[in-house]
Amino acid sequence: MTLNQTADLLAAARMRIVELEDRIKWLELFAPKTWETKFPHVRFTDKVTVTYNDGQTETFKYLYNCNRDLETVDWNTVVKCEDV
Repeated sequence: MTLNQTADLLAAARMRIVELEDRIKWLELFAPKTWETKFPHVRFTDKVTVTYNDGQTETFKYLYNCNRDLETVDWNTVVKCEDV
């Protein structure tokens, strides 16, 4: 195998990796979020209260605009979540 053939194979592999990364990002858009999987009974459309395993609570509002705040939560430490 020549150096050019090797370079071509590497370039093709890099392109395939980029394609796969793009496909993963697209699939993540439609995959259930962690909070939806852990608390399927909660709608997450307006306001929710989250209770952590240390007893602290946090309320997230205006989720109909954006649920970006929910991505900051460590859902492994959440023991309860409910619509408010």
